[in-house]
Order: sequence, then C-alpha cells, then structure tokens
Amino acid sequence: MNPLRCYPALSTLLRPFRRSQQKTCAAVVAALCQCAQASSFAIAGRLSCLTDVQLGSTLTRLYRFLRNDRFDDWLLTEQLLRLLGARPGPLLVALDWACWHDRFSLLTASVCVGTRSIPVAAAACAARNLSRSQNLFEETFLRLCVDRLRAVGVSAVWLCDRGFHRVGWLKLMVEMRQDGAVRVRLIGVWAAGAKEVWWLATDLENRVSKAVAYYDRRMGIEEQFRDAKGVRFGVKLKWTRFTRPEFVERMYLLVGVALLLWTGVGRAAEEAEPKVRLKSKTEGARLSLARIGSYYWQRMSKRLQLTASFVREHLPPPRLRLFKWLMAPQK
Repeated sequence: MNPLRCYPALSTLLRPFRRSQQKTCAAVVAALCQCAQASSFAIAGRLSCLTDVQLGSTLTRLYRFLRNDRFDDWLLTEQLLRLLGARPGPLLVALDWACWHDRFSLLTASVCVGTRSIPVAAAACAARNLSRSQNLFEETFLRLCVDRLRAVGVSAVWLCDRGFHRVGWLKLMVEMRQDGAVRVRLIGVWAAGAKEVWWLATDLENRVSKAVAYYDRRMGIEEQFRDAKGVRFGVKLKWTRFTRPEFVERMYLLVGVALLLWTGVGRAAEEAEPKVRLKSKTEGARLSLARIGSYYWQRMSKRLQLTASFVREHLPPPRLRLFKWLMAPQK
C-alpha cells in the first residue's frame, strides 16, 4: 500500500518535503487514520500490518521520524494553512494552552471548522521552565504563525481567552497587522443567566453580534483537545507519554492532519446517510464529523478520491451562533 497514492491529499500536503520524508509521514498518518488511536504502539502495530514489517522495526521507524530534525514542522503548518485558507473569508484561529501530563505545557493554534477546530501549529515547553518565559514563548509562537499566514497569503482572526489579557499581548497583536492603522474596541456582553461579563478587546469593525459569534467559536479548541487527548471520546493521545517536547509537537501536528481527513470523510458520510450522526431533539448531533470519519474510514476511504480539493470542499465553515438579543440596531 502506498499512502501517497491512496490518499492524494497527503501527497499535496507533503509535496515540499523530501521524498523519503513524504513516504514516512504519509505512512504514519495513514496508520493513525486507520487505527483511530494516537498511541505509539497502536500506530506502530498498524504500520506493521500495512508494510508487513515486524512491530519492533515499525516502532523504531516511528520514533526515528519523530526525532528527525530535518523534517520542518512549520512547513507542514504552512501547507495546512494553505489548504484551509483556500476558502473565502478569514480563518478563525483559536490559541490556547493544554497540559501534557506533568511534563509539558502545549501551546496550540487551531483553525475553527464547523463546531470543532483543526490544530495547525503546536509548541511544547517543559512545565518547570514556563513560569520564567511564558510571555516570550507565546509572542515567539504568534510571530511564527503570522509569518506562515503571510507566506501563504491568508488572513486570520485570532481568538484568545482571558489567559492572554495583558497589554504586551494586545500591543503585539496590533503590530502584527500590516496596515498599521488600528483602533482597539472594548466590548462588554452579559448574557441573561450568565455568571459574568464577556469583555472582548478587538480591532474588528464588525457588528457586536458578529464579534461575539466569532469569540464564541473559541470553544472549538477545547473540544479539539478532547478529540486529540481524550481516552473516552478522543484518539487517546494522552496514553503516549513522550519525554521530549519535539515528539509532542510533531505528533500533535500529525493528529491535526488526521482530524482534517476524518472531518472531510465524516462530512461525506453524513451527506450519504444524514442520520449517521445520531441527532437528538435537545442536544443536536451526538457524534462529531471527525468521529464519524474515523468510524467510517475503512469503507469511505476506499470509495472516495481523497484529494486536497475533496477535503477542502467537505470541510464545514465555522458554525457561528446567532445571539438574537444582540441583534438590535447598533451604532
């Protein structure tokens, strides 16, 4: 089996890399998509079945790829942004921290898709070092992400929670704009029954209802953490106890590629069978598109031509909620 031929979207994503890197990365992603587990043993086991090579050898191949410093993670980030940014409108990019056991803190940038998000960049830092350099770490990560967005000519709206509420961060966000002329607005929103006010600082000139709808999509990154790390509902990335930060960063990016493919396949499965997501009358769909894609991967991936165009066309736009109580005429 040649994953680059079976899944042409991987061939498009990995085109800038060396041929040997393309083959290894595509094989790892294909194994991840088929076993629907991010555990290193599960991936190595599936690789063993796909290549007819002993399990110990495929496990060594996996770890050799994770430690390969010639593979440019930021180039993969650029390719993901190029694929996701080909649709009209700016990307909604959520930024947040997640804990990786007791060893690392993981800073992730994720593009909102539907009600979920796709991780496109990740940076891990030892928890003991973070208290001394968190601000610098965040600012460097943002600059690298913005450089990649500019390289592919894609605009983005950044969604950050209260953990980034500092003047230095706002100043950096303003400096990241190329036009230079920015006026920061402060929006206060207090929904009926809410415990506290949403104070939103933004340079968007949209209506208040649109700015609030954008920020509401930030919760997609929280669900994405569960999709990636969760043992009950996710792909069990938590079970892999890496000891090197670069392993965590690269594996998280590979999970992002898998989530991208699963979401496209899940959307195609829903179009073919609308009831597949088991919708309830009160809570909506009980299964995400990514989970449906992982469940139906074996069947649908054989029927579909998984090109980059197919994936792009089957990624749902961010589902923005309309807050009717904010729809009154505004100046």
